[in-house]
Amino acid sequence: GLRFIAALFGCLYAGAIVVPNYPPGLREGTKSSSRFLRVVQDAKPAVVIGSGKSLETAQSIVSAELPCIDLDSLTGQAEDDWIEPKQSQSDITLIQYTSGSTSHPKGVMLTHENLLANLQTISMTTGTSVSSVGVCWVPPYHDMGLISCIFLPVYVGFKGVHMSPHQFLLKPRCWLEAISRYQATISVAPNFAYELCLDRIAEEQKTDLDLSSWEAALNGTEPVHHETLSRFSKAFSVSGFKSTAMLPCYGMAEATLWVSGKPMKTDPIVGRFSKHDLERGLVVPLDQLETNALPGTLQEKCLVSTGRVAESLDLKIVNARTGSVSATNRVGEIIIAGQSVSPGYWKNSKAT
Repeated sequence: GLRFIAALFGCLYAGAIVVPNYPPGLREGTKSSSRFLRVVQDAKPAVVIGSGKSLETAQSIVSAELPCIDLDSLTGQAEDDWIEPKQSQSDITLIQYTSGSTSHPKGVMLTHENLLANLQTISMTTGTSVSSVGVCWVPPYHDMGLISCIFLPVYVGFKGVHMSPHQFLLKPRCWLEAISRYQATISVAPNFAYELCLDRIAEEQKTDLDLSSWEAALNGTEPVHHETLSRFSKAFSVSGFKSTAMLPCYGMAEATLWVSGKPMKTDPIVGRFSKHDLERGLVVPLDQLETNALPGTLQEKCLVSTGRVAESLDLKIVNARTGSVSATNRVGEIIIAGQSVSPGYWKNSKAT
């Protein structure tokens, strides 16, 4: 809730390094509790901040010597005691822990420079201004929710409307209702969220929505499916949604957030490729294949373009084994450099 945002900026005002985290589960041994303990063991924080049951659970997990701040008990009367911290753009301001889905969570260090550079990129690419309005339900301890839904509105100076992720999952229409009610111009979500709206919002409910103000419907954090883009645009055209508003994008915690995105007011680009060739590391658009190929012998794979790479980033596609730049039309590993890219993982030089 809003206390999370207050605590976040309180840490920044204090000059402390912020470590946003999933609330630990109420039962010991749950995935979120195990993750929380791993993050605490790795980050070695000076204090844990929270409220309610999640703070009680956190206190039961962490060492008894680790102090906790209960946001419910703060009076907010300490303004006169504040001393402005001495900081530079190279100082670490935030540690974003990776999901830990493929290995132990790693703490991505972000500097003030990283944040400012990436926020500048996002604001320019999405065309946000002080007159923009954002609506967000994405969890604030995830890079997409944290950077684009909390920091971006503050950086640019526009209104941000927030709701609980649970509220969205319970009733996906709440998200689109909020966009309609507040005439939002930007909102972000993973691909599954757009699918959930298609599955759970009835035809007769769409006519009550006004999505004509929605200029940037960001779709990222997981694979973007071309069927989702076309189905959502067609299904909600009756609500005023424009296909050009759909904005596939690509980002990662190690780059603060944004790496690439589709230009505004253009339709998404979808390419058709030979699945067989892709599996062999070749990128062959189907319209370039032999016209006399036997029908039915090609397996088609449609890939959605995640747009242009941010101008502030350098990008290369390399051979993952040798590190040399890949030849044209070869599948390779993406490597990026620039002001938005993290200096490394917290106390983990080997992984860095």
